[in-house]
Amino acid sequence: MKANAVVFSEAGQLQFRAVDLRLPAANEVVVETGFSSISSGTERLLFQGKLPALPHFGYPLVPGYEAAGTVVETGADVRDIHVGDEVFVGGSMCYTDIVAAFGGQSSRLIKRAEQVVSLNGIALAHAPLLALAATALHGVRRLGDCGGRRVAVLGMGGGVSYRCGRGRRRGRPLCRSACNVERGNEDQRIGRSARRATR
Repeated sequence: MKANAVVFSEAGQLQFRAVDLRLPAANEVVVETGFSSISSGTERLLFQGKLPALPHFGYPLVPGYEAAGTVVETGADVRDIHVGDEVFVGGSMCYTDIVAAFGGQSSRLIKRAEQVVSLNGIALAHAPLLALAATALHGVRRLGDCGGRRVAVLGMGGGVSYRCGRGRRRGRPLCRSACNVERGNEDQRIGRSARRATR
């Protein structure tokens, strides 16, 4: 099976090319990708060749943490996911000829059915933000009752910016910070965009 994917052939080199996918197992689904996200952190470092060495990373590779798309095939053992369902996919290790650095930047993905999340009406274009929003929500929920204490969130990202804004509107005294002004401004813009998208 073939797919078209974003490929970092080496540090600083990007291609969009055909890649080979392994055959799906009986408990897996094939997803036609509609939207995916690009991390301005990890994937930027991968592209620049600055990510610290990790055992399963090497060039050439397919980047991508998150994708959303439509199920186009289900294995014989899959019961709860159906062809035509729109789902979130947290990357995929489905390639035979290339390394998957999370692997979500591909036109087709193969994933175990229990690892995809049905969107249940969430717009496909917004779905790649789910992982970021869930991570930020987890942190805000872990805070519980802050008892009026001020809490700083470092590192931000658009999803964190979005959740911090929601937390502040619910009375949690959260402030946020980024490593540099340009990144902070961009993260706030993404957070505002995410808030508009979920209204």
